[in-house]
Amino acid sequence: MTDFKNKIIMNLTKVIIAAMLLLTTQTFAQIKIQNYSHQGTEKPQENKPYDSTENYLTSNVKSYIGQTIYFPPLGDRDMNRFVCSQFPTRYTYFSNKVNYNEQLADNYFLITDVSDETANDETFVLIIKPVKDTSKTLYIYYQFNELQSMQFIVVGYFEKMKSLYAGKYFYNRSFSNCTTSETFKVIDFVVDSAYGMGVLTNIPTFPFIWLDLFQDKDNYYEVNAMNRIVKNVAPQFKKCVIARKVKLGMNKSLVLMCYGQPKKINSTETRSQTTEQWVYERDYVYFTNGIVTGIQ
Repeated sequence: MTDFKNKIIMNLTKVIIAAMLLLTTQTFAQIKIQNYSHQGTEKPQENKPYDSTENYLTSNVKSYIGQTIYFPPLGDRDMNRFVCSQFPTRYTYFSNKVNYNEQLADNYFLITDVSDETANDETFVLIIKPVKDTSKTLYIYYQFNELQSMQFIVVGYFEKMKSLYAGKYFYNRSFSNCTTSETFKVIDFVVDSAYGMGVLTNIPTFPFIWLDLFQDKDNYYEVNAMNRIVKNVAPQFKKCVIARKVKLGMNKSLVLMCYGQPKKINSTETRSQTTEQWVYERDYVYFTNGIVTGIQ
């Protein structure tokens, strides 16, 4: 009787093991190995959204997928060494027989995919298709150390810049002082065929300002945003802060608003007072008990 039970148990065990092996085999049989396709894929769910405050990305490059880019008229600028009609080999600089500048200039393209298969950590390949003819595919060799040569403009970035700047008033901090604050209006955000991206202004002598220069808040600052910053500043110092001019009688926080952090601080303490020298690139600011008493 005992032997009979043991045989039944052994047979059941064999059946269970066989069933488990069969189930395991069926499970792994459903895994599909597929070669990577460069013809464009859907944007992966794990990709972060495109940051529309940046035109050329140095991180999260795959968020370009799905974005539309525009190549302005290139003039004498050359994109041929970055563009190819076939997927490039690693570290390739192209010597094309076709003039891709003519295909790119004044046209829109959809970025359908971004590959790092041929890349190091600072090189990618953008797979693009003309918006007017999505049957064609081009490949852009995208290198971080060559970004200023790329020449394309992301449409989402252009629209974001236009919404941030067009129609708003800005302080011209470089031409302001502690008595007068010079303002101007940005008429539009544009792409100039010769100078690139920038803003059109109502300044007769300076109608176009390059974007890199315009985005330096030491030079220009949106009026409403700056007014919120100086809202609680004493009236005699407001225009000085707007103009980045340090004035006698300011406290440390106002000096920081004007000049930012000093390169070095030299401090001396006595029983009656504390004196400090803040060292900047061009100026020395002297404090006595936290109040500016000298500027050199």
